[in-house]
Amino acid sequence: MAREYIRLALKRTDYFRYVLAMTFTNKSTQEMKDRILQYLSAFAKGESEDLAREIIEEQRREGIALKPSELREKSAEILAFLLHHYSEFSISTIDAFFQRIIRSFTRETGLLGNFRLEVDNAAVQEEVIALLMAQLSDNVELRGWVLDFSMDKLIEGKDWDVRKALLNFAKLIEKEEFKRIEEGVLQVTDDKAFFKTFRKRLNEKKYSIERTVSETAKELMAELDKNLLASDDFTGKSKGLYS
Repeated sequence: MAREYIRLALKRTDYFRYVLAMTFTNKSTQEMKDRILQYLSAFAKGESEDLAREIIEEQRREGIALKPSELREKSAEILAFLLHHYSEFSISTIDAFFQRIIRSFTRETGLLGNFRLEVDNAAVQEEVIALLMAQLSDNVELRGWVLDFSMDKLIEGKDWDVRKALLNFAKLIEKEEFKRIEEGVLQVTDDKAFFKTFRKRLNEKKYSIERTVSETAKELMAELDKNLLASDDFTGKSKGLYS
């Protein structure tokens, strides 16, 4: 990346002002800056001849004739200009870059700048759920949904803590599978009555399936008893069909 940066910077003494390089960590950012400065310093002194030849060859392939003496001269000019305008030496982390974008956006829109950029998805999810739970005392509809959910979980013998379920759900909505159907989901769920209607239909379907399975099982057991068949007559014995 340092070589590519130098290749672009050689176009013009101040061209580095128009080049932005991004890294993942602050350590990588500083290392890359140091490497670029070292390369420019070496070229200006006529050192690092192998790398200098590679740079000259790359320039030639782009139709730019560059002699070793010209590389030394240009490198010295760029190095001096860069050191005098170091604040415009734009190499930053991806996080820092997005911070700059967001700050520009908040200034242009007149929004308050009291914010932070959070890249830890799990931390964001936990904070959003905490804010949601804080609304329970004032939001009657939300409280009703949470109570219904918790009761359903208790009846099923499962953990009633809605926060864990919400965290698991939050992980699902980040997946590519959800993003493909997100627009459709948002359209149907925009209607507040949708969830009540859907929940009612879902429960009716669930009870219907359970009833059918129960009746079929009773008929099967009656038929087995009629034919004097027991668990030992089947593969798996008591762990098989009779379980």
